[in-house]
Amino acid sequence: MVRCSKTVKTAATEASRLQIYAEKFTFARKLILESGLIFLLLFGLVLVIKQVLQPETILDPIEIPEEIAQQGFTGTVVAEELADAALNIQLEARRLSSHSSWKKEGEDLQEIGMNVYLQDIEVPGAPFSIRTITRFIRQELGFHSTHIRGEIVRENGDLILTLRSLSSYRVPPVRIPGKDVAQLFQEGGRALLRLIAPSILVIHDTHKLIHSVDKENDYAELVPLLEYCLDFPQEKDNTLVYTLWGSALLVLNRPKEAIERYERAITLNPSYAYAYNGWGIALRNLKRPEEAIKQFQNAVSFNRAYV
Repeated sequence: MVRCSKTVKTAATEASRLQIYAEKFTFARKLILESGLIFLLLFGLVLVIKQVLQPETILDPIEIPEEIAQQGFTGTVVAEELADAALNIQLEARRLSSHSSWKKEGEDLQEIGMNVYLQDIEVPGAPFSIRTITRFIRQELGFHSTHIRGEIVRENGDLILTLRSLSSYRVPPVRIPGKDVAQLFQEGGRALLRLIAPSILVIHDTHKLIHSVDKENDYAELVPLLEYCLDFPQEKDNTLVYTLWGSALLVLNRPKEAIERYERAITLNPSYAYAYNGWGIALRNLKRPEEAIKQFQNAVSFNRAYV
């Protein structure tokens, strides 16, 4: 009788223990599911915030002549090709700068939010797309978006691509000639960046100047881009442009002129380490070591990467 009572008590204890384990398992599963949902919601919120804060360019379908349409292109496809070309230049600029003293500037390149019009990401079951929603939020918050339109026409045997910004009358249209569609796409990517983020072109072309065979000629082609970038209405901070101009002059062994550009950069941003470092190199090239050391120390004080 005692043994039976102990068996029943043991079974009851085991059942109670199993019930506790089951309750703990249920609680843990509920906690994991709720935590997962919270994580997904936070992750989605971060993506939306990032999309809202990202500079946005809206590129309408390009108007094209019949001969290009007969090759299988549409206005939307041409717009996508131009957007891809612009993004490829940005990626190349980041890659080139990763091996130079302006690595940080390459890493901080402005991300281009290039939306080809009507190519939104659809949300199943929802009347709006993700880009439509983020665009609405940007408009409500007063964030700037750049709207680009363009067309391709045939003139005197050449194809002419014209792109224009509808967001600022101060940005002049860009006309690019080409013998074929492929050449227009390549040059059109540069034209697109010229309208929305010319500083990316400056980084790209300045670095290519370093490895150029004909540096004088390439510098002569770079100067109009630098001047254009300084006058670009959307460019609020020309520190990087002046600094890159100084770097280009160093490549040509013109340190005195380079120092003038670095001084302009420092005036705009007194804590810009990259400009101090370039200034130090220019002074070193002029055989002024004590002054050079001072500028190198300034660079290190603002950015330990220059140690």
